[in-house]
Amino acid sequence: MSRALLLHGASLLLASAAEAQTPIPPAPKDFATMAVQSDTYEVTAAQDALTQATDPRVRSFAQRMIADHSRDRAAVKQAAAASGLKPPPDAMDTDQARLLSAIQSLRGPDFDRVYVKQQVLAHVEAATVAGSFAGSGADPSLRRSAQTSLPMIQGHLQMAQQLLAALGGDQ
Repeated sequence: MSRALLLHGASLLLASAAEAQTPIPPAPKDFATMAVQSDTYEVTAAQDALTQATDPRVRSFAQRMIADHSRDRAAVKQAAAASGLKPPPDAMDTDQARLLSAIQSLRGPDFDRVYVKQQVLAHVEAATVAGSFAGSGADPSLRRSAQTSLPMIQGHLQMAQQLLAALGGDQ
């Protein structure tokens, strides 16, 4: 996997996160879709980390991602249904699929660093979207879901940043 491709994937996620920093929250249906896509990416990437990572701290982090984001995905779907919306499917957006593809051929310490770096970027984006909706989202049920998710996402971001520093990755 070329470094240029990995950097391109990271830049796509950063650009997406920058777009998400608007103070206007997304529409409820869009928020539900983005939240489920984020959770799906987190679970799928973490499943890869369980088999490809060599650092036990990375595997432990991945187990936490699977547990927390599986729970969160179910909660968002339940909140969407309570709001009369069709629950979004378990799918990723195109950028997330590219990021996942970029790590699937990596092994060992290279996998560990790139996976954790992607986690930092993904959680920055997720925190931006959840924070926006938690503050002033139009749907009360989904707003409560975002308010519940936000501390978890922020905690994951902090864990990923600390793990990246421990692995010697740049932030």
